[in-house]
Amino acid sequence: MSGNDAIEQLRRALVSFAAERVPPLIAEAEEEALAKARKALGQEMLAALIERAGEDLSHEGVGEAVAEPSVEESPLGFYVYGVVEGEIALPDELAGVDGRHAPFPIREGRLTAIASRVDLDEFDEESLRENLNDVRWLEEKARAHEQVLDAVLEHNTVVPMRLCTIYRGEEQVVEMLRRERPALTESLHYLRGRAEVGVKAIARPGALEEAALQRSGPGADAEGASSGARYLQRKRMEGRAREEAVEIGDQLAHSIHQPLAELAVEALLNPLQHRRSAVTRAT
Repeated sequence: MSGNDAIEQLRRALVSFAAERVPPLIAEAEEEALAKARKALGQEMLAALIERAGEDLSHEGVGEAVAEPSVEESPLGFYVYGVVEGEIALPDELAGVDGRHAPFPIREGRLTAIASRVDLDEFDEESLRENLNDVRWLEEKARAHEQVLDAVLEHNTVVPMRLCTIYRGEEQVVEMLRRERPALTESLHYLRGRAEVGVKAIARPGALEEAALQRSGPGADAEGASSGARYLQRKRMEGRAREEAVEIGDQLAHSIHQPLAELAVEALLNPLQHRRSAVTRAT
């Protein structure tokens, strides 16, 4: 065998050997490369996770540093002023009875309640029992109540609610409108185009008593009567004068009330107050 033949035979043997070994080598290389890739990716993922955790911890720390304890707010109820029919637009500057919450409409069908939120610590049943005995508080709330009704009355017929009509939730107001719909609708139709007017007659202090004395005439002491008898006689005369004063006051009140009642759809005469005044109310 010549040298060239030997070299050619060796080359073929090496090619054959390489052909047999290449696939396992490629497989080993791929496995090693995947392992290195997993390791590199694992390190990058670890770094990313650590960075994200640090950001979250940082945000939580800031939140804890500026957080303030929550203050429990007082429960709010619904103060209802009156009921109208249809939609209503309220003035933006109109204030409610507490001066903080503006009145707003609560609609149910064709009826609309005018209400505002109020602090139940001031307007719940127990607090109202005490506040209604506070003349200054009562006057302030009554004026605010009337201001809201006056604003509504400028463009709407309204059925007014009593002072301090409170509901705990809006759903209770809606339920009231549903429950009282027939009576409220009837009242709204009855009041449409009408207005309530109150007239109070005030007598000058002592005027009714003076008129009673003039009517009955001065009394005369019985001749020869003892001082005790004269005292009792004066007391009887004073009693009769008081009765006369009440009668005169009633007569005057009726004389004022009668012509007003003839002009009104409905009229009511209230009894005398402190024997010096009477009120006639006409609609």
